[in-house]
Amino acid sequence: MKNFTLNFGPQHPAAHGVLRLIVELESENVVRVEPHIGLLHRGTEKLIEGKTYTQALPYFDRLDYVSMNVQEHAYSLAVERLYLDSLDIELEIPQRAKVIRVLFSEITRVLNHIMATTTHAMDVGALTPFLWAFEEREKLMEFYERVSGARMHAAYIRPGGVAFDLPMNISEDIYKFVIQYRKRLEEIEDMLINNRIWKQRLVDIGIVSAEEALNYGFTGPLLRGAGIVYDIRKNYPYDDYDKYDFKIIIGEENNSYTRFIIRMKEMYQSLSIIEQALNNLRPGLIKLEGVNITAPDRAFVKKDMESCINHFKFFSEGFIIPANENYTIVEAPKGEFGIYLNANDTAKPYRCRIKAPGFLHLQGLNMMSKDHLLADVVTLIGTQDIVFGEKMKSLFEQFEIDLYCIIITRFFDISITTITVYLGLLMVIVIGMYKVTLYKATIISGNNWQHIGEMIYEFVVDLIIEQVGKPGILFFPFIMSLFLFVLTLNVMGLIPLSFTVTGQLLVTFTLAITIMIGITIWGFRIHGIKFLNIFVPSGIEPWLLPLLVFIEIMSYVLRPISLAVRLFANMLAGHLLIHIIGVAAIYLMQFYFIGVLPWICVIAFMFLELGIAFLQAYVFVLLTLIYIANIINLH
Repeated sequence: MKNFTLNFGPQHPAAHGVLRLIVELESENVVRVEPHIGLLHRGTEKLIEGKTYTQALPYFDRLDYVSMNVQEHAYSLAVERLYLDSLDIELEIPQRAKVIRVLFSEITRVLNHIMATTTHAMDVGALTPFLWAFEEREKLMEFYERVSGARMHAAYIRPGGVAFDLPMNISEDIYKFVIQYRKRLEEIEDMLINNRIWKQRLVDIGIVSAEEALNYGFTGPLLRGAGIVYDIRKNYPYDDYDKYDFKIIIGEENNSYTRFIIRMKEMYQSLSIIEQALNNLRPGLIKLEGVNITAPDRAFVKKDMESCINHFKFFSEGFIIPANENYTIVEAPKGEFGIYLNANDTAKPYRCRIKAPGFLHLQGLNMMSKDHLLADVVTLIGTQDIVFGEKMKSLFEQFEIDLYCIIITRFFDISITTITVYLGLLMVIVIGMYKVTLYKATIISGNNWQHIGEMIYEFVVDLIIEQVGKPGILFFPFIMSLFLFVLTLNVMGLIPLSFTVTGQLLVTFTLAITIMIGITIWGFRIHGIKFLNIFVPSGIEPWLLPLLVFIEIMSYVLRPISLAVRLFANMLAGHLLIHIIGVAAIYLMQFYFIGVLPWICVIAFMFLELGIAFLQAYVFVLLTLIYIANIINLH
């Protein structure tokens, strides 16, 4: 009986328009789920590198577009810490600005959890909670609009404080909402918590143990549902969260129903924090004064020429941050949201790396879906609370995932690592060498393993004599070590120690530079000393000697550079070409063949890659021998 493979999404309403799942079914039971997230290309991280620190802020509204202010909060904290730490300044943003940040971060948390719980209910089949809660959600969107002018992409929390002070009477309106929304929450709970159909669809679906949650990098409700007490607002408090009284809601049995309860209870805690923030509001400044990371007040811009110039330069040129780096995390509604910023004495970030919680949660979908029914996949997508704006933050990241990790995610169980597969295939090749020689193509008979060593020895010796001559036997230990070194590093380039384009470049570049430096030092010791012995006794002018030595050294630096570049290009082209061809072939085969054929295709390409690694090691040793012959003139 064959397994059935189908596409879940992106047209499915529960797939959010940009999620495609390749689901492998045995009858109605899920065997494997492979998420494809490349349908929404953002390139946010790369775009930010071309913007000033102020211009980069609105991009964070558009990542997780139902948790806008929380992501602004994270970015603002990252810029503030980067700026103040690099200048060694001990400053804190004004107390009123901190309270407003906490206030709107918790409003955002309620916004997110309304979306998460009610759309989850609607996907499963309960429409009424969605209609009830979205009426309340509109009121929260109005608060956004009143403070910033925008319902969603507010750009309100900014480095140094907030953009504008609170408008008149908004505090009273927020307090009225808190009182009224508690009653609405109770009504939603009454409808769902003890509902027989709702519990049948969620209880015991997507169980995740504490160990699995930690191994997969889960945070937020998916981690706290397993009983792990981790909330960044408590563990690593920021903006005075440690002064607020609230509880961390945890669960015992981490299934979809537990996570629903956690999100409902977290809304009650957020309402409590909002009340406390309203009580903590005091008159005062809303942003830092006298530092470059905040814009001049608009009231001064209309009266003072210097403020007008500073305002124009702030938004057109930005502010310069000295070279520094930091990593900042906040507790977003979905989990830990982190930002790595690297400054380089310019007004634009040299590097911005965004850690989105949903990206890690999505990789656990295969683990959570196994042995459940197809209908339960909808429940699991809802319980993960996925928003795909934050997933595709880097175009290159998706290229790396598709190109280098598809073989692992498609054809191997997560517990069988690709390293083990390669080591197993390498053992097969070694055993094969026992039967067939690589140099003379003669059959090895008997069970004497010494034949293999003798064969390799004879192969290397013949190669040295052919290229350098009999005196070249003196270099046998060096050449043999070089061959094994190059082969080892070449194979390392194939395993997931460097299973990305960046890692591939690092492995090959490190190998090339290492060999270049080694040959340079070795060549100068042999030939350069001979050069000095010839010229030094000849009465040459002392001031010319350093120049001649420099020229001689450079001649032996430039030669191995060309050798290293050839090696680098050869390795990179070979690996990338075979990866591209192999992945393309496997990707096509998975839609047309079922059973053993895709496995055969994978194994064939692995053998081909190992063969290329062996061939490249041979070519490099051959080039090295030719180079040695030219240096010491043994021919």
